[in-house]
Amino acid sequence: MTSRYRHAAAPFSLAFSPTMASLRCNPGETALPQVASGSDAQPRAQASSSPGSRLFWVLTAVTGLVAVSLAARAWILTLGPAAPMQWLDVGVRTAKVLLLSDIYYDNVYVRGAQHDLFEWARFLGVVFSLLAGGRLLLFTAGSHLAGFVVGFRSNHEVVLGNAQAATEYVPLITHRRVTHVMAGTDNTGGRVALLRREGSLNHQLKRAAASRAHRIVVAETSDAETWNTAQAAARLCPHVDVLAYIGDSWMQDRLSRASPEARLRTFSYAGGVARQVMLAYPPYLMARRYGAGAQHIVVVGFGPVGQALAREFLVTSVSASPVQMMVTAIDTEIDVLRRDFEGRHPGLGELADLAFVAGDIRTDDPALIDALRKRAGRGEPCAVYVAVGEADLPLSVAIALRDRAERMSLFRAPIFICAHHGAGLPVVRQGAGLVGQRADASSVAPGGMLEDVRLVSFGSWHDAFDGCGLFEPHLDQQARLFHEAYCKLMHENEPDRPPRPSEVPWNKLDDEYRIANRRTAAHARTKIDAVGFDLEAWLASKPGGWMTHDLPPAAGEFNLDDPVEMDALAELEHRRWVLDRVLNGWRYGPVRDNRMKMHPDIKPGRELDEVARRKDRNNIIQTATILRDIVKQAGRKK
Repeated sequence: MTSRYRHAAAPFSLAFSPTMASLRCNPGETALPQVASGSDAQPRAQASSSPGSRLFWVLTAVTGLVAVSLAARAWILTLGPAAPMQWLDVGVRTAKVLLLSDIYYDNVYVRGAQHDLFEWARFLGVVFSLLAGGRLLLFTAGSHLAGFVVGFRSNHEVVLGNAQAATEYVPLITHRRVTHVMAGTDNTGGRVALLRREGSLNHQLKRAAASRAHRIVVAETSDAETWNTAQAAARLCPHVDVLAYIGDSWMQDRLSRASPEARLRTFSYAGGVARQVMLAYPPYLMARRYGAGAQHIVVVGFGPVGQALAREFLVTSVSASPVQMMVTAIDTEIDVLRRDFEGRHPGLGELADLAFVAGDIRTDDPALIDALRKRAGRGEPCAVYVAVGEADLPLSVAIALRDRAERMSLFRAPIFICAHHGAGLPVVRQGAGLVGQRADASSVAPGGMLEDVRLVSFGSWHDAFDGCGLFEPHLDQQARLFHEAYCKLMHENEPDRPPRPSEVPWNKLDDEYRIANRRTAAHARTKIDAVGFDLEAWLASKPGGWMTHDLPPAAGEFNLDDPVEMDALAELEHRRWVLDRVLNGWRYGPVRDNRMKMHPDIKPGRELDEVARRKDRNNIIQTATILRDIVKQAGRKK
């Protein structure tokens, strides 16, 4: 049976027919035709011409028509045709105005009105010839001239590929020039330069001046092709950041660079939108408004985005509440998806309260409603996410869900809809807004605030790139700061010990530790909330919304001299770290074994020795230190 909720087990593993492909893609990924990466690739329709190119041809055509009209009028007045052959002579002489013929230079016997007509016709004919001839020269020179023009660029962005992630990324980069190497025709005018894909990858990168680029973004039509191209680009341009778009967010975190020092990282739509919505509308703020002891989220549609939401929730939103976090996943093919998820994350069910429910919320399904009611009885949902594919009409699923929630008193939580075009819904300010405070839950909150069972869209491509950290001033800037602070503290505590694999410089750090530092940085807002900072007020203070890498000015809220507060924050950090490790496939073992992924500290915080406790306290010190540095930098900029 084909699922009505499932996006696909892997976003780019499309079925064999175009119809099935359109049904099995991500909510943020429209099924695209397979496009080859070499010189035989067919151009996309949207890349074949630009507004500037069309305007050029219109100007050329108008110039030619006016020149011909003026020349015809002038020759008729001069020759005064009376026979058919005379008309033919007029036509031949008129056509020569576009061919730079010297007949228009013989103006000895032409006087009066005809002289002016001939002069204007000759002038416009020359303009037409130059315009048309220049354009033909561009076509003849082709890629050589385009590559020469682009070759002078530096500090630009190079985008390789025809996948939707590539075409969506290009227009969002407005602060620097972009060179998009794709199937199509060359067009080097304006901020975005298009270069046809031809020849070897090395040739393509040289034409795009990639060695002098700010970064290279690779998004081919399959994950395997993307990773292969990105690895090669990282070898050919070792001093440039290379970003590879991988559709499967779980696999994205497990790909390893061929060279440890390569400036290569991965990103995904599912992982990006999951992190963005968790940081913009923190579930722990909404759970607090409802007076719930546990954070409980409901995910409708457990494909790539749904699973990414569950993972991101468990590592980004771990709060001070000691009660197990709850995730309820609903899908018509939940049995298959449950086995997939549990196979990827063994042991996770011991740390979080996970439930998998089969059913379609749009149908009369008493078993589904009963299961939801029982789960809500164990912990009131604080957020509901509709993450079905676009072919399943996520807005209709969300409306049906809201209707049942109100009529049957299933939950009060707002409903977040993954729809990368916004689903026609108004923008809602970040934070918990008026959740749990309004008596009339069906009305629209004033000022675009969040409220009970309100429909809120997330999942735009801008959200995805933001959640992946692509809009940070410098790639992985916060993660690097956390890593550097960690290395410094480790060295100060044990100056004579050789550095562990997790303590080497960032450019030599293993991918698993880089990912861990990114997750640590993403959890900073939760720690800030835990020390009493008014995170809700800060989130709502910016009408356009904060970016995921923004941090509030909360350095003064950390009391590092209070042992009680430090122990509580260290316990919070340890629970986050354990969930992070288990999500990456680690499990408890009496002796650390990196190959078998066993660690002695994967256990309750109360059972840790002093050395392990010190690591958790060091993380809190890192967070406070980084916040202070950010405040100092902001002060210097002012």
